[in-house]
Amino acid sequence: MGNRHFEFSDTHKGLLAGSIPVICWSGFNIVSRFGSTAIFTPFDLAAMRYGVSGVLALPFFIRLVPLREWRASYANQKIGPARRR
Repeated sequence: MGNRHFEFSDTHKGLLAGSIPVICWSGFNIVSRFGSTAIFTPFDLAAMRYGVSGVLALPFFIRLVPLREWRASYANQKIGPARRR
């Protein structure tokens, strides 16, 4: 089988780049409104917010961050980047 490489046109890239933030921000507002009227605790809302964003970002992280840098990325998230003196 041939190696097919699909590439978006500039118009499609622009529409995708514009629609992703709109979907994310509107989703955040909808979840916030739903959380204020439902029985969700602040922990539940935070878990939904960070859980969904983590699941959406995971494929990009796996693809774009080399395996040898995963430990450094994890440490940066937990304790922050190392400071130079």
